[in-house]
Amino acid sequence: MSKTLIHQPEYLPWINLFIKMNLVEKFVILDNVQYSRRSFQNRNLLPNIKKNCKDYITIPIQKAAFTCKINKIKIDYTQNWIEKHLEKIKTNYSKSKFFEEVFELIRKQLNLKEEYLCNLNENFLKLISLKSKIKCEFIKASELNVMGSKSDLILNICKKIGTNTYITGVGSKNYLDEKSFDQNNIDVKFIKPIVENFQFKNQSINPNYSIIDFLFNFGFKNLNEFLDKNAN
Repeated sequence: MSKTLIHQPEYLPWINLFIKMNLVEKFVILDNVQYSRRSFQNRNLLPNIKKNCKDYITIPIQKAAFTCKINKIKIDYTQNWIEKHLEKIKTNYSKSKFFEEVFELIRKQLNLKEEYLCNLNENFLKLISLKSKIKCEFIKASELNVMGSKSDLILNICKKIGTNTYITGVGSKNYLDEKSFDQNNIDVKFIKPIVENFQFKNQSINPNYSIIDFLFNFGFKNLNEFLDKNAN
């Protein structure tokens, strides 16, 4: 049996994506669909400790056509965004237990100055997965030569890589044609996200923040433990 997750590459995404990744053997990075402005592909949420509110860290991108594919979006390095991101992270987490390990991983990756946003996001996904022992295989949709849109595209990808079960979020119910998956003997399993603050090791965690909020406070080993407890 092969379980598959298909998801657009996001910048340091929330913990719910990693919960789904931990359930599958194959993770298809959906990099060949239209880039979505004001999405989480180039930004994510962190707490702002000084102002006691939430705050975005956003990667500026170069101008591109409205129909530009995700894997063609280039990062804008004319702006001093790397230093700003690192400074925000230091302000929030410099006193956290796992600061040195997690901060160094982030700093090194940002300073590689990847040309394409998709590559930077993919690098973070793979690194965090490796260090937290998520064992899924990463596949780029752009390398599969599969056609279609929305539900048909997802179905065709699943057929191309020979999956038996498609793992997805509940938001997919808005467009997914479940009958067509059933006709192709592919089970669809919807995973309800954690959206409310939860307790982990006697500490409150906001799941809507970037995964790094959890990592700075608990580290990669505890992420592995948390994901295994939430495997279903």
